[in-house]
Amino acid sequence: MAGKARIPWPMLLGVALAFLITVGGGGWYLWMQTPQYAVGQMLKAQADRDVEAFATWVDLDAVSEQVVVLGEGRLDEAMEKLAGMAGQWGGGVRAMASKKRGEIRDGLKRFVQDAIRERVAAGTFSWHLLSVLEQGKLDELRTWLTSGSSATFVSQGPVRGSAKSAEATLRYRTEDEEVVDVVIRLQKGTRWQVVSVRQLPP
Repeated sequence: MAGKARIPWPMLLGVALAFLITVGGGGWYLWMQTPQYAVGQMLKAQADRDVEAFATWVDLDAVSEQVVVLGEGRLDEAMEKLAGMAGQWGGGVRAMASKKRGEIRDGLKRFVQDAIRERVAAGTFSWHLLSVLEQGKLDELRTWLTSGSSATFVSQGPVRGSAKSAEATLRYRTEDEEVVDVVIRLQKGTRWQVVSVRQLPP
């Protein structure tokens, strides 16, 4: 009676090791596709003052668009006041504003994106101060864009969402010791990226 062929233990060990590496690598790859991973990498890049890595996880075009949308409303108000003051030439002021709108929009978006990059590089970037946009506090935004005054990051809450959209809550402490919760919204394209921010009511 022939004995059963025994598989040498080094071969068994090699197969088990290959299996573990495959499962572990697949798990790591899947983790890298989650919004939780994206938020963690964005916060790490911010803490490391790594502007390029930060821009990988934040859609600066979408975030600056949020500024422009509010800025356009204020620009329209200012142009209407100017047109009213111009009397009979008010129509010309409105026409000029309409013609230059695209240039003004693009310039404002570039300005905000440059300011975000500068604040990340300086270690003074705060989602809290961008969230004031929702409340229309342009004076606070202007202060942030020019001086870089900051709030201190305290903690991150859970990341919740669907296959294409998610939100994460970030807690900040302001210079006045006020605790503020901010929600960043992420969308999934080729990777998860932050696309907007809003402040939660106290």
